[in-house]
Amino acid sequence: MAFFGNVFRVLLGGTTMMVIGCGTGGAGANGKPSEAALTSTKIEFTARYNIEQAILTVFQLDGFQESGRAPGRLRFMKVGDRESQALYGEWFVPGEVVEVEVMIREVEFGTHLVECKVTVQKGGIALPDRKGRFRTLMKRVKKLAGVL
Repeated sequence: MAFFGNVFRVLLGGTTMMVIGCGTGGAGANGKPSEAALTSTKIEFTARYNIEQAILTVFQLDGFQESGRAPGRLRFMKVGDRESQALYGEWFVPGEVVEVEVMIREVEFGTHLVECKVTVQKGGIALPDRKGRFRTLMKRVKKLAGVL
């Protein structure tokens, strides 16, 4: 993943990074989301494998490409273009790079906390908060995990 990060830094040169978070900034206590989490959801009585499959499906259907994986963590990336802008409007413009890291952890028997950390990069431009979009994706993950 470091390779992709370096490639995008070189391609975008002088890029400003803004974290708006879907969460891995350290685990929160007592099953609560970490402070870096943009959004999170608890999923009960579903196998971790099914949760991971739901995350992969939802993010890939939304146009993200998987960019890395580690135990309990999935990473995705999406690069903005004209097609994205036509589909999402000003939410996702050409030249924008959105990286998402989703972390899954068991907080109690049978209950997993799924957190999401989002990094948006675009040369020198402050980007709007995308919290609503990622809440929608997390709701889809929860719903799909329950039926897999």
